[in-house]
Amino acid sequence: MRRGWIPVEYMVLAIIVLIGSAGLRSQSAGTAESERGVQARLGQIRQSYEKQRAMFRNMRFKADWLDPHMQIKREPGKPPEQTELIEIPDEKILNILEYQTDKDGRYLMSLEQHVTDAASGRIKSKRHSSKYGYNGETYRAFYSERQASIFTPEQKFSTGSYLIKPTSFMDHIFNEDLNYVFDHPESAEISEAADGLWILKYQDVKSQYSYRATLDPKQDFMIVELERTSKEGHVYIMKTEYEISAEGFRYPVKGYRSFGGKHELVMNITEFELNTPDSDYTLEFPKGTHVRDYTRRTDPPEAYRYGETKKSYEQIIRGGGKFVAGVAIDKTGLPVAGVLVRVCGQKTLRPDGRFSLKFSGSFDILNAVTDEQGRFAIELEEEGQYNLRFSPEKHAAIIAYDVPVRKSDLKVTLTVGGTVTGRLLRIEGGKKVPIASALLKIEQSSRSSYSHLGFDRDRKTVTDSQGRFRFDHLRTKMRDLGTRKSEQWEYTPRVWKISYDTTSKTIGFYEGTKIEDIELLIEPDYSNPDSLIGKILPDFENITIDFSPGQAQDRMFLICFWDMNQRPSRNCIIELGRRAEELKKKGVTAVTIQASNLDKNTLDEWVKKNDISIPVGMIRNEEQKTCFKWGVKSLPWLILADSSGFVAAEGFGIYVLDDNIRRLDEEKR
Repeated sequence: MRRGWIPVEYMVLAIIVLIGSAGLRSQSAGTAESERGVQARLGQIRQSYEKQRAMFRNMRFKADWLDPHMQIKREPGKPPEQTELIEIPDEKILNILEYQTDKDGRYLMSLEQHVTDAASGRIKSKRHSSKYGYNGETYRAFYSERQASIFTPEQKFSTGSYLIKPTSFMDHIFNEDLNYVFDHPESAEISEAADGLWILKYQDVKSQYSYRATLDPKQDFMIVELERTSKEGHVYIMKTEYEISAEGFRYPVKGYRSFGGKHELVMNITEFELNTPDSDYTLEFPKGTHVRDYTRRTDPPEAYRYGETKKSYEQIIRGGGKFVAGVAIDKTGLPVAGVLVRVCGQKTLRPDGRFSLKFSGSFDILNAVTDEQGRFAIELEEEGQYNLRFSPEKHAAIIAYDVPVRKSDLKVTLTVGGTVTGRLLRIEGGKKVPIASALLKIEQSSRSSYSHLGFDRDRKTVTDSQGRFRFDHLRTKMRDLGTRKSEQWEYTPRVWKISYDTTSKTIGFYEGTKIEDIELLIEPDYSNPDSLIGKILPDFENITIDFSPGQAQDRMFLICFWDMNQRPSRNCIIELGRRAEELKKKGVTAVTIQASNLDKNTLDEWVKKNDISIPVGMIRNEEQKTCFKWGVKSLPWLILADSSGFVAAEGFGIYVLDDNIRRLDEEKR
C-alpha cells in the first residue's frame, strides 16, 4: 500500500491538543457549550477512540519528506555566536523514517537524511543516519560506531529527551492523558462550526501556547487541523488527511505543516502495515560500538565496546599489546579499589619533532576500574603519551600526565583533598537569614581539557536548616599548562565556583586544604523592589539630610527621590520648590533626596540657584541598596505617607499629588 504520513517531530503537536493537565485554562470558542454539553461531546470522542484502540496491537510504516537544506554561515574574524543560518536554494534534505511500534509504546525507529538535488530529486550524498529503540525498560540511541547510548525513562538526557513519547502522533491510540480531558470538561471548551466540524480551544499555562483544534465527527473525531499560537504571536498550522482500513482503523495518509506561512512541509508514506509480527523492540548495536551506558553508572556513564568482554588486568599486561598500567594507593600506602581511571588526553610526536596534544570525548572508552589490589590496566590503540584521570569517590580526583605507552608500574597516590564549608544566606529586612534545603553546586573554574577533572567532580549538596553546606574531596592544586617537562612541573591553586541560582562565589585553595565559614549571600533583585504601600516608612540610614523625622510628626510626609542629572527629576524638584508653602498649609512636610552621590557643592549651588526651600538630602553610598529599601523603581519617585508614617501612595506623577493629599485628608476625617 502507498499512503501519506506526518513526521514524528511534527506529529507530536497533534497529541498536545487534547492533553489535559491541572494547568489547562479554558478559552472562549465561539458558541461554547455548557459543561454538561462539553462532557457529552468528550464522551463521544472517548468512545470512538476506545474503539480505535481495540483494533490496534502494533504497526509498521515507512515514510519520507523533504526539508530545506540549512547551513550555518560563519564569517572570518567574527565571534562564533555571530553566525547566520542560510538556506541552500538548489538542494533539499530527504528524510526517510522507518518506524515500528506497539500499543504499549515500545518502538524501533530509524531515520536517514540525504542531500538531494532540488530540481531532479537525485540523491547527492548521505548526510546522517540514526536508530532509536525502547523495549519497555530502557531507551537505546545509535548515532555511529563511536556514539551510542542506553538510558532509562527516568533519565532525561538531551541525547534522547524527545524520544520519551515518540508515538504521540497517534493520540487516539497512545495518549493516556486524554482521560483527564474526558473527565474534566472544565479544562476545555468545544463548539460546533457551521460545517459540522467540532472546534476545541484551550491554553496550556505551562507552555503559554494557545491551541485551536478542528475534529471531524464523520472521521471518528480525528484532528483534521491544528493551530498553535505562541505568546509572541507565532502561528503553527498542521492539517491532516486520514484513511480508514478494512477493520475501521483511522490513520493519517498525508500531512501538511506551515509555520508562519514561510516553511511548508508535506510528508508521504511508502509502506504501512497494521498488526505486524511481534518484536522484543530491543535495538541491537553493531559489535564494537562505543556505548555510553547510563543504566550502569550515571555520572560519568560507563563506557564500553558493545558485545566485547572487557579484559582483566592480567590479560592486558600479558597480551603484548599497547597499554598503560599501575596502582592507586592512599597516603598510607594502602591500595584503593573501585577508582575509575580514564584517558583524558594524548600527546604524540610530530614529524617536526614537536609534540601535539589531543583531547577527545571518545577517549572515555579507554578506561578501567582499580581492583581490590588497586591495580588497573588500560588497553590502547596508538603510541604516544597519555594523561590519565583518576576519579575516586572518597578521595580527590587527580590527573597523571604524560604516561608513556607500556608503562606498567605507574603509582598514583590519592589524597583526601580539600574541604569547603559555609552558609547560604539572604538579606531580609536588612538582616542575614539562612536559606534551608537549597541546592548548591560547586564546579571547577578552569574548563581547559588539559586540567579539567571531569564533570562528575562538579558536586551538588543541599543546605541544612541553618543554611550550612559542605563540599569534600576537592582537588586543591592544578598543573600549570606552561610547564611541559616533568622536571619543571609547577602547581597552582585550583579555583572553584560555588553557585546557587544566579548567585556565585569563587574560591581558591591558596593556603592549606580547608576553606571554612564562607558566606554565599543572596542579594535581592534590586531592579524590582517591593511596594511600600501599607508599610511604615524606612529609616534614613545612609542618607545625609538636614532634617529630623520628628518634624513630620502628625503631618503627611512627602519624599521625592530624584537625580539632578536628569531633566524630569530637575523639573519635579523645581515644581515642588515652587509649591513649598502651599504644601505646608495643607499639612504636608516635604523632603527631597538626591539618589546618587554628587559633589555637595555642585548640588548646593543648583539648589540655591533654583530657590529650592524644601530640605535636600543625598544618599552617601550604596545607592542601589538604599533605593531598593525605599521601593524606588524610577526617577523621580514620589512617596506620600499619612500622619502615622504609613505609605499611602508611591510612584505617582506630581500632577496627581493634590488628589492623593485630598484622599488622605478625607480618610483622616
